[in-house]
Amino acid sequence: MERENLRKVLDEYVSREEVYGLPSVLTVEEAANFLRLNVKTVYTAISAGQMPGRKIGNRTVILRDGLLDWLQSSERVLPSRKRSR
Repeated sequence: MERENLRKVLDEYVSREEVYGLPSVLTVEEAANFLRLNVKTVYTAISAGQMPGRKIGNRTVILRDGLLDWLQSSERVLPSRKRSR
């Protein structure tokens, strides 16, 4: 509950662009840099429907607010992968 109140206050006084330094529409490269992922990984996640993204003409773009909402709704601990030796 406290987290929701803090978010409301931040949304009222500061736009997401000012908080995160992101444009409202991101290229796949910008999203990959923000997420610290490989560009191919982002394309694959979007194609698989695991991550929000849109095809506009021959370009794929990600809406900033959609990406941030997706990140917040996807907060969970992932099981670690065991490496084979």
